Amino acid sequence: MDRSSRTARSSCLFIATGILLAAIACGDEILPPMDNGAAADFAPRRSGGEVDARIRIELSGSGLFRVGYGDLRAAGVPDLDIVGSRLRLFRLSAEHAIHTSTAGQFGSGDYFIFYATPFRSDHTLTNVFWLGFGNGGLRMAAVDAAPGSGPDVTTHVARAVLDAHRIYSPTYEPDNASLDHWFYSFMDKSGGVSNSFALATPDRIPSLAAAATLTLHGNNDYPQANPDHMTEMKSPRFPTPT
Repeated sequence: MDRSSRTARSSCLFIATGILLAAIACGDEILPPMDNGAAADFAPRRSGGEVDARIRIELSGSGLFRVGYGDLRAAGVPDLDIVGSRLRLFRLSAEHAIHTSTAGQFGSGDYFIFYATPFRSDHTLTNVFWLGFGNGGLRMAAVDAAPGSGPDVTTHVARAVLDAHRIYSPTYEPDNASLDHWFYSFMDKSGGVSNSFALATPDRIPSLAAAATLTLHGNNDYPQANPDHMTEMKSPRFPTPT
């Protein structure tokens, strides 16, 4: 073996926003030349080494992610290794909790799931997990979610917001640090001309009260009128001006 370099092979699963895209074999991962430096420079830089975690899972976004028996087989994992009690997942320097559909040998309908949050750095937006096989893996805690004995809840209060960042105006109050300078729309109108905006409120109960709030930022002064920025807001559901 050439002492100037060392290679390690691994398998990969690529997941984007929860959808398995492909399972391929990774290429050689070449470490730096070993003819100088301290031993610690070449120590493992991630967790999972104790179970030789080599199955690489890449994903973006956040939520619960599911990896099935077929995904593992497609990544080259031998059938006899896919045992629920022996699956162990790692991320960065720590083990990551998972839930398995069975503690025994996986079949065609079995899977494991885990929760991931978005990864953000200056170099990548990809979250990387490593799957290995060994006893004593970290598992998600089970929580009893059975409903209590209270009354049935048939309604709830919801908030609908129309605040898409569509227009950026850096010259509007440039010294105001509390303002992000993003706006939904400009309303450059005068003489009583109206602007209409549609705000979806699906499944709203008409007989119950609702409240609407409109935030406006005046861009200029009109001293001939007092007040110089007067707004009247109406809704087809609420004929009285608010």
